[in-house]
Amino acid sequence: AIQDRGYNMGCSAVKWGAEDENKVTPEGLREVVNSRPNSPNSSKRSSLGSNAGAEAASPTVRQLSCAILQVGQMIDDAEKYLKAPLGEDEKERKKRQREEEKRKKEREAEEEEGIICEDKEAILTPLQRWQHSLMQCTNYGQLFLHLTTLDNSVVWSKSIMNTKCRICRRKTDPDKMLLCDGCDRGHHIYCLKPKLKS
Repeated sequence: AIQDRGYNMGCSAVKWGAEDENKVTPEGLREVVNSRPNSPNSSKRSSLGSNAGAEAASPTVRQLSCAILQVGQMIDDAEKYLKAPLGEDEKERKKRQREEEKRKKEREAEEEEGIICEDKEAILTPLQRWQHSLMQCTNYGQLFLHLTTLDNSVVWSKSIMNTKCRICRRKTDPDKMLLCDGCDRGHHIYCLKPKLKS
């Protein structure tokens, strides 16, 4: 993407957020995106008289942030394969769910009373906050920080590359390994009886 100045998303749009409320299309990737909200914009000048504080995300940074987002979204079961800081443990998940239920009940009570109030922001999981922050990156350093955070959050010990066959006890041939969906234990297809061909 850096050398070719172009990134092929491989899909019509990438969505992220609490309920996939945000999305980026291939056309949207080509546009130059302004900096984060609440940061200095180009019309404001610094005390030195320059626009040093103003930043804009280049199309390349935007494309790379979209690529990193897609890598992060390839993790199907975030509860199982992510640890802190992007994963939630059981205690944090229950606390977030209780807060969501509380807000939902408050909203329903206000609707019954006829009170119209602003919608409160949804409570985001750490992964959803990471996605929002990633898509607001304006430079390569921020992208690297997000990529490193994702890499450190993945529980690599549950990878198929680290799985031993329960029968022969070897880690060889990960492409011929079957993993149980429930317990993550592996078996080579040629170690099973009867042997499987594919």
